[in-house]
This record gives sequence, C-alpha cells and structure tokens, in this order.
Amino acid sequence: MIKYPKGSKLRYEREASEKDFLEWYQKQDQSQYEKPSVTVDLIGLRFNTTTNHLQVLMVKRIANPERGKWALPGGFIKPNETTYDAVKREVKEETNIDIDKDRIQLLPLVSTPNRDPRMWVMTNPNIILFTPDDQLNLKAGDDAQEAKFFDVTTNYFGQPVIEGLNTDQIAFDHCAMIVDAVHQLQTDLQLKNFEKILPMLPKQFILTQALELFKAIDFPRFRNYDNSNIKRILKDHIEQVSTLKLDGIQKPFGLYALTKSSSQEEKEDPYYHALEVVIPIKTKDCVPTIYCILFRTGYVYSSVAMYPANQNPRYNLSPKIAGECLPAIKAFNDKEYKNYSLDNPNSPLNQSIVADLKKLLAQVPNYRIFEKEYKTQNVIDLWNETYGEKHNDNVE
Repeated sequence: MIKYPKGSKLRYEREASEKDFLEWYQKQDQSQYEKPSVTVDLIGLRFNTTTNHLQVLMVKRIANPERGKWALPGGFIKPNETTYDAVKREVKEETNIDIDKDRIQLLPLVSTPNRDPRMWVMTNPNIILFTPDDQLNLKAGDDAQEAKFFDVTTNYFGQPVIEGLNTDQIAFDHCAMIVDAVHQLQTDLQLKNFEKILPMLPKQFILTQALELFKAIDFPRFRNYDNSNIKRILKDHIEQVSTLKLDGIQKPFGLYALTKSSSQEEKEDPYYHALEVVIPIKTKDCVPTIYCILFRTGYVYSSVAMYPANQNPRYNLSPKIAGECLPAIKAFNDKEYKNYSLDNPNSPLNQSIVADLKKLLAQVPNYRIFEKEYKTQNVIDLWNETYGEKHNDNVE
C-alpha cells in the first residue's frame, strides 16, 4: 500500500478523512484559484396590449461603472441562494411582485472575460415574463436613478431593435443579452414552445392579441398570419371562456384563456413544490443542518441547507448519506409520491399520503409538513423549538 508523505497534497486527498481534507483545502489549494463573482440579470419582458409592442425593463445607473447608462436590473447571488432564489428576490425588489417559476426562463451563463471592469463577474441572465395583469411598482435600486420599459421591435430580418437607445447608451453587455433573449423567444415560437410565450398575455384575451404578441416577437414570420391561423396552432393551449361585445361591432369577440396544460402546473418543474417536509438535524460534527425533502409530481428531491445560512452554502445530500443521518429520510427516498395534488389538498388521497409521511416521521424529534414553500421564519422557529437555540439568520 502506498504511503504518502505527511502533510502532502496526495495524503490529504487519498488517505485523510474528508473533514481533515476540507480543513486543509481551505488553507491551501482554494486560495490558489481566482474566484469569480456571480450575478443574475433580469431581462424583464412584457407585451403592451395598447401599442402591441414588446417591452424590456431597464434601469438608469446612478453610479460608476457605466454611470448614466441604461442597464438590466439584477444583482449578486448571495452565498445561501440558488439562482432561482436570487431571481425571485431581485424581481420582488425591482417590481414588488412575487414571480412564478413558469414565467422565468434561464439563459446560458455569460462568462465573457473582462465583461465587468471591476472584477471577474459571471452572470446568469433570466427572461422574466410580465403580464398586463401584473401590478408593477417599479423601483430604482441603490445603484439606479430611474426604471422604465423600452419598446423592443423586430426589423424586416427579425433582428431585435431597442427603440430610443443605441448600443453606446446601454451598459456592459446588456444589449447583447436582450437580443439573445428575443432570439430565444423566436426559437420557442419556431419549436412551438408556446407555454414560454403565452404568459405575457392577459388572463383573458382575444385572438388578435395573441397574433400581435407573436408579431411583436417575430414579425417577418407572422406578418401574413390571421386569427384563424392563430386559433389553429394554439388549439391545444387555449380555450374559449366567454365573449366580448364592443360598441359599434355587431359580432362579439371570443375571449380565451390558457388551458391548464399550458400553465405547466402538471409538468416536471425543478421549482414546483407539491409537498415539502422540513427537518432540523444536528449531525455528528454538531453542524446545525436544516434538511428539506421536497415531494413533487413524479419524484422526490432532497437537499440540506447549513444553518446559520451566512456561514455555509447550501448543498445536496445523497439518499445514502441522508439515510445515515435519519432512517426516515432514507424511507422517503425509497418512495415515489406521484399523485399528491396542490389543487385538492384535502382529498382522501392527499390525506393518506400525509398520514403515511407522519408514520415514517414517528421517531423524528420535530418536523413540519408544508403544502407550499416554507418561509424563512418557519425554519428559524422550528430550529429554535427543537433545540432551544435562538437564531435570527436568514435561511431560504
């Protein structure tokens, strides 16, 4: 058996315990690598049903770098956040609305060298779809003096154009991100991924509005379409719910809404929570841990978040390790709760699933079952109640 020199890298990697390796790594190898900062940028798009224009939300920077230029809203991802957590937080801060997951589309990571003059910054651009029904309360952040929507049109060749701004007036590489976002929507239309477009319509709409939305995204492709074309290609995504009678027009218009299937409620979605169990655990090394088991349509996903959150990042825990921490967790991962429904939480089937979970949790000192996402204070209260410790740290 090979023996490695005491204190050598190979000894820590191949012989030492993981705990000893990580302690050594924090002092040695990790410091040798440059660390990028990671941000999210929000490409907030909406369809103006009055002007029939696609619009993008931008803020005017009040500070350097790129002072006085228009930029996409966004910010740095915090150590205890996922990309989705950061997007939800930034949207709430900029518009005061809670965005649904089916209105967010993550675009490829942008890692162009020197894209930010301050430091090495990678960004996760996200398309955010706003609806005409959203009650947006636009607020400029600390680094901005104004927030407004700009029209985005497509020329005869289908290339996006930001009206009222030239590229020199747009900060960083945000113009390219907006262009990429519109190209992604055009691709979604070509691939008939209508569920990634239609949320920009009002809850109830007429066919003409759907047609104008498609033209706003890709005018060359849809310039010769009419309402009958739109009704045909969207037949599996929309349904008529009422009629609209306008003064001076004899024939009423059909009022349509998105069908359930196009709202993505039943589609596999990494952020769609069907049922959630939160368990506070103290591991063998006494590191406080919040264990979250998320029961969703079709599969079970488990993760842990270190607590307090500002000390350690979130990471995933395998079913094998989970089973070592708590027998009930392993039992959860061996099951498939495919039929739990948020639409009817009091159904006999749902009640039997919850009863089954409670049996598995019989030996657990404390836990909570949530039918929706748990909130930060829920987790803090649960930890304090279980271990008699007082914490006020942010856990999300």
